[in-house]
Amino acid sequence: MKKFLLSVVMMLLLAVGAYAQPFQWQYQSDFSEISQPHGIVVDHDGKLWIAAFSFPDTLNGV
Repeated sequence: MKKFLLSVVMMLLLAVGAYAQPFQWQYQSDFSEISQPHGIVVDHDGKLWIAAFSFPDTLNGV
């Protein structure tokens, strides 16, 4: 019975912790047309970089 109650309490704590995350995604702009992406990286500022075989591009086009 103790193990059951402990597992229920742990599941409730994990569920509450999942809803308490403060991060939200924000839409900034569209990607350019890249038909064959070569790589995807997230930098320290949170920008998503997509590398094509010919040029790099970021999520906000900078």
